[in-house]
Amino acid sequence: TLDRNGLDIKCGVPMPWHAVQAAAYSRLSGAQALEWRTVYLNPDGTYHVETYTAARLFSEFNAFCAALTVHNWKKENGIK
Repeated sequence: TLDRNGLDIKCGVPMPWHAVQAAAYSRLSGAQALEWRTVYLNPDGTYHVETYTAARLFSEFNAFCAALTVHNWKKENGIK
């Protein structure tokens, strides 16, 4: 779930690619957040918050752009 105020809510465990996803959300949603937070909800009612700074979002957005470029290149060349 995405909130335009810089908050993403997830169930499950944190994964390394979540930072890349948060960077894409931050840039592409128009939220212009200086920080982005992902809240991980646990089955027992507890939660964990991961905060991404603007510097990290910038770095992770570069990874998102690289992945998107590779995806599009593979699609254009019929590679699955």
